[in-house]
Amino acid sequence: MSAHAIDLNAVPAGRDARPGLARLSRVELRKMVDTRSGFWLQLAVLALTILVVVITLIAGHESDFTFRNILANALVPAGILLPVVGILLVSSEWSQRTALVSFALVPERARLITAKVLAGVVLGLIAFVVAAVLAAIGTAIAAKGITTHNVASGKVVKISNSPPLPPRRADWVPVKDKDLRAALDPISATLIRAKDLRSVCDHRVKAFDGQLRADMTLSYVGTAPVSIGGFQGEAVTCSGHFRPVAGYHRNNKSLRYLMTNSDIVVKFAELGKTGIYAPIQASVSTRIGTVSIRARRLEATQ
Repeated sequence: MSAHAIDLNAVPAGRDARPGLARLSRVELRKMVDTRSGFWLQLAVLALTILVVVITLIAGHESDFTFRNILANALVPAGILLPVVGILLVSSEWSQRTALVSFALVPERARLITAKVLAGVVLGLIAFVVAAVLAAIGTAIAAKGITTHNVASGKVVKISNSPPLPPRRADWVPVKDKDLRAALDPISATLIRAKDLRSVCDHRVKAFDGQLRADMTLSYVGTAPVSIGGFQGEAVTCSGHFRPVAGYHRNNKSLRYLMTNSDIVVKFAELGKTGIYAPIQASVSTRIGTVSIRARRLEATQ
């Protein structure tokens, strides 16, 4: 009977070296999705996070549409289900019969447990990042631009935009004080006081939306009877010529199209017997197609 000695130095360095903590952590992360239960559980966390954000946007109040509130709601599924993933990470060593292999390769249990903890921390950070991204998207979708005008003596004296307007490029045409004289918000500007139908189209609409100051010069096309909810009678059709005055980029292709190629048609009808005419139908051709708007009801109330 003979015995053979094994020269441990003959094993190439690094080939059978014990795995480092980073490698162990990557292995533990992979174990989280290797099993069907782990994979579907994490998929459920993602799906529920998206669902919570959507429900918040649909059913929530405007005061809930802040990044902080949406993020807090989005983290609820991860806070409930991710601990279950941690439990599975430990218990799967016995259910999947990998404990013998794991402890044979890494005899020091403290290192293996540390790797599991680090894997759980990394998974939690990933879940937080995903929830933050979804919350940011939800906040952007829910964000509503609010513009406030203060008018005195027929002139806009104060403008407030929330959120603030984006930075301007070099081709920006700034709004000056003289541009704001007799300018109204887009809705009020389209309510025209006139002596009769025909003279409605003799006006020039001066509108300011908090950023863009623009004029639309009206021209007479014709009159025709119309019937909509609350109104039945004659309406006048005007064509419009759009011209930006200030608050725009000179190289804006959409505005340039509206100035040179767009067909704008607006139909006005009188609000009761007030002598004020409101738009009841409009069509505007743009670079991507024609936009048409039609009122369902027109009436003057006390």
